Amino acid sequence: MKYSEGKIGRVFVIRLEDGDTMPGVIESFAQENNVRRGMCIL
Repeated sequence: MKYSEGKIGRVFVIRLEDGDTMPGVIESFAQENNVRRGMCIL
């Protein structure tokens, strides 16, 4: 068996508004907040 352990760092909740596109909003948010890795749960 192989496994790895990680730590939860910062947690963000992003709410899109009318006219927002998901890829664009996520990419710009990540760049502005120095997010290098992330996970999206829809």
